[in-house]
Amino acid sequence: ASLISNLYNPSCMAYDGNGHLFVAGWGGPGVSPFIGEYTTSGMTVNASLVTGLQTPYALAADKDGFVYVASQSGGTIGKYSSAGQTINAALITNVFAGVYDLAIDGSGHLFVAQDGAGTIGEYTTSGVAVNPSLITGLNLPQGLLVIPPVPPQVGLLKAVKPSFSHLTLGTAYQLQVSAD
Repeated sequence: ASLISNLYNPSCMAYDGNGHLFVAGWGGPGVSPFIGEYTTSGMTVNASLVTGLQTPYALAADKDGFVYVASQSGGTIGKYSSAGQTINAALITNVFAGVYDLAIDGSGHLFVAQDGAGTIGEYTTSGVAVNPSLITGLNLPQGLLVIPPVPPQVGLLKAVKPSFSHLTLGTAYQLQVSAD
């Protein structure tokens, strides 16, 4: 059974922690690229929350109701409100090395996995670069996962590449690599 149906070329999704699932899609003939908003039970909130995007490829949502989308062909990361308002369509620019995923941690930092550059960068949700080359030398990082902190406040960032090898990054940015 499908939780959400009638999506045209969905490319990525993000959950905001407040019961809303955001799905971005490339669109197709007669359908523009989009971001839709749904409840976790599959109810449509707004199927056309944001439209007019260029090949949305990565998506993240924060607890404050903002959605971040990376444009694969535009080389930008934009910020949008959960009401569909454009906050900044070019929040982060010059990310032309293939942004494959975005993730936001509990402190409001946005992590960007760039496949072509083999890097994970760290930015604030205002678009300020904290460390655009936080981790370098990766082979095709194509997925990120932020695991919420648990006592004693150990948060993790996980990057995944197609071979399912994993990179785990602790709050002190200690690197651990494992394979499934």
